[in-house]
Amino acid sequence: MLDRARRLEVAKGEALARAGDARGRAFHVPSGCLRSYVIDRGGKEHTMQFAPEDWYLGDMKSMMRDVPATIFIAALEPSVVHEMDSERAREALKRDHTVRSAMFMKLHNHVITLQDRIIDLLASTGEERYLRFIKTDPGLLQRLPQKLIASYLGITPESLSRNRRSIAGQGQQA
Repeated sequence: MLDRARRLEVAKGEALARAGDARGRAFHVPSGCLRSYVIDRGGKEHTMQFAPEDWYLGDMKSMMRDVPATIFIAALEPSVVHEMDSERAREALKRDHTVRSAMFMKLHNHVITLQDRIIDLLASTGEERYLRFIKTDPGLLQRLPQKLIASYLGITPESLSRNRRSIAGQGQQA
């Protein structure tokens, strides 16, 4: 499927997709790191997901239903991405069983990750979410600004600092 994708080199901070864009797109990240987020009515950004190397990120609702995009996607560092629009993705999925199988597994893993994230946001404390984040994504700690990690965890940067101090005081890695 990536043979039909468009290769892009993007700068840190560059927007790849914006809420309201007419066509949904998905991105595979061979190098770099992307972030998806929404902006609430008050103008506050809420990070939904990070996509480091070998991750896919996109507005699936927009891609699958041909509705305007609802999320923003931006590069957090200089990145190389493969961009796939909904038309090309559908074409590749129709044509190739191997592509369908690979995408099924990627989507399966994505759904599990999102389910775990929703459960965390609904039923875990900020400290528990942070501990899970450092356990599942330790490489991102050094790559991401504290304010984006806090946004992803659904807490303020000040709460993140308190959680980090508390964890360090308990002798755990923060």
